[in-house]
Amino acid sequence: MKTSTWWTIGAVLSIIGGIVALAYPGAATLLAEQIAGFVFVFAGLMQLFSVGSYPTTGGKIWAVLWGLVQLLIGGDLLAHPLEGIVTLTLVVGLLVMFSAISRFILAFALPGPARTMVFVSGAVSALLAFLILYHFP
Repeated sequence: MKTSTWWTIGAVLSIIGGIVALAYPGAATLLAEQIAGFVFVFAGLMQLFSVGSYPTTGGKIWAVLWGLVQLLIGGDLLAHPLEGIVTLTLVVGLLVMFSAISRFILAFALPGPARTMVFVSGAVSALLAFLILYHFP
């Protein structure tokens, strides 16, 4: 198949997934939290399996520590899904807020029309961060 066909299939599946997520927000939230948990577990395992490729002892120690942290985070998300939903919501809200702040700072460093677009992007991010954090439980 051509690349454009795969992109079209991906777009249609994304739209269908978005509609289903809007229809069942609780289930979609729980599914996203569980996927995040499995991704952390997988990443932690991959990190631990790759320890041998680090040339220095310090690098190996950091790789093991980071792998264990990822395993702990993933395990906790999988074991306590409702608390994980709250935690992930807070983290996303804070990341969007920091993204807005960095875009405002960047906007003042850019010339001309780019400044306006980056500033508008920062304003949208700030609004989204406000909505997430204001309605935070």
